[in-house]
Amino acid sequence: LASFAIMNINMITTRFCSSLLLLLSLVLIPMSLTGCNTMADAVKAKGRGEKVTYQASFDEIWAAIPQVIGATELQLVTVNREDKLILARRGVTGWSYGEDVAIFVEEAGQGRSSVEVVSKKVMTTNIFVPNWANHIFKLLDRQFKRA
Repeated sequence: LASFAIMNINMITTRFCSSLLLLLSLVLIPMSLTGCNTMADAVKAKGRGEKVTYQASFDEIWAAIPQVIGATELQLVTVNREDKLILARRGVTGWSYGEDVAIFVEEAGQGRSSVEVVSKKVMTTNIFVPNWANHIFKLLDRQFKRA
């Protein structure tokens, strides 16, 4: 009877380990075959983000963006006025491997400025990522009129 119980435990353990190995391979293999993005990828994607023009000067928009970032789950990474670039990031959460966001501010003439937001998922397979452009533009819309 004891040998029968040991055989059953061994069989259950073997099936469990096999199932766990199969599950891990189904998760890890696709993850290793998909790409990852970096902050540099967000910067390189300039011109392919969502863009809105506001009836506000460059200085007004520039001053508002760090406050806007602070009102989101993003963390400010870099503020580079010379390159007219602001970088932000959200780290790993229970639903995401994180996101990198590049915000480009340009003068648009006649007291107007354009803001472009490029948001990149750190792991391309991640489907639970907020649209950071929507969040950022919604907060900017509270302060400035769209052109």
